[in-house]
Amino acid sequence: MLEEQLIDSIKEQGALTFEAYMKQCLYHEDYGYYASNTASIGQSGDFSTSISIGGLFGQLIAERLYQLWQTLPQPQQAWSIFEIGAFHGQLALDILNHLQATYADCYQACHYTIIEPFAKLQEQQQATLKAHEYTHWFKEAQQATRQPRQGIILSNELFDALPVERLIYQNEQWQLIGIDYINGEFSQTQLPINKSPYADEIEAYLANITFEPVDGYELEFSPHMPTLVHDISSLIDDGHQLHIDYGFAQADLLHPDRYQGTLQAYEQQQVITDYLNKSGLADLSCHINFSQLKQAVENQRWAPSVFIDQSAYLTINAQSWFTQISMPPTDEQQALIKQFTTLTHPSIMGKKFWVFEATCGRITPIENPFKSLNKLHYLA
Repeated sequence: MLEEQLIDSIKEQGALTFEAYMKQCLYHEDYGYYASNTASIGQSGDFSTSISIGGLFGQLIAERLYQLWQTLPQPQQAWSIFEIGAFHGQLALDILNHLQATYADCYQACHYTIIEPFAKLQEQQQATLKAHEYTHWFKEAQQATRQPRQGIILSNELFDALPVERLIYQNEQWQLIGIDYINGEFSQTQLPINKSPYADEIEAYLANITFEPVDGYELEFSPHMPTLVHDISSLIDDGHQLHIDYGFAQADLLHPDRYQGTLQAYEQQQVITDYLNKSGLADLSCHINFSQLKQAVENQRWAPSVFIDQSAYLTINAQSWFTQISMPPTDEQQALIKQFTTLTHPSIMGKKFWVFEATCGRITPIENPFKSLNKLHYLA
């Protein structure tokens, strides 16, 4: 059991940093929430995603991928979609089904490649996508050396699941939040920042805070985002990145009113606070810093191009779909309209999720359909 693994780690090296604890809870090869394929989504699962609402989300993303495909230097030649963190492969299936049915030339040239380090998830994805011939899997981005190097890098709710360091401000200084095991129970403790292998990066991040935090102010820092962006950015010479996640621009994330941090733990659709008693059994995630993502992408010499909320993004992508709805709508169309409402309603998913795009290499310029609503300047 993961609990025994964590206790052994604490006995060997003392209290764990939160990053070390979260990494084991989510990605321990045998007992981690994601790596062991314990995670479940949808109404009967621990949490819902845009994908679990139904197939419309993937169809509308496919519409955008088709637009971006047309900007590639040789769109009729082989091209790649690299999906990072594909979970059970449902988004890939919805995208490929739509491209196959609607844009045959685009589909036939597409090599859909999933970067997936965990065998159990890879098996699930392969079962989901068995009907599509040109699908490929690699454990690491560095292994995908022979895939077409024009295309699109895609992720949905990837960065929010990266292990983070948590920090707390007390007595006019910052300290790490760690996890200890005392008197038969896991509990939070405080550790000096130099306990983390990412101490220098943390200190640089804390320098971005422009206000005096109150005692007890908490925040998170994602040390793995720059490395992950570096690795996946190397997959493409000419093309785009498209990332969908929930989070804030740095000015909103590092704000005096956000004093409790953004860590969330979910089990059976409910936010739970006793996640220390459910190690490896509950989903842990944090809102991401989109300004940090923008900087990481720029460091790899990519050009950020779009930052827009999911509501506006999907609404614009759905324009051709809107024209196909009959009056009155059929039962099937009614079901899709219900999905669309959930995906775009401001109080449900529409304003919670944001879409970030970036480009590199030889791209044919096209009119940006999100120009008037683009909030890229928020990430300055």
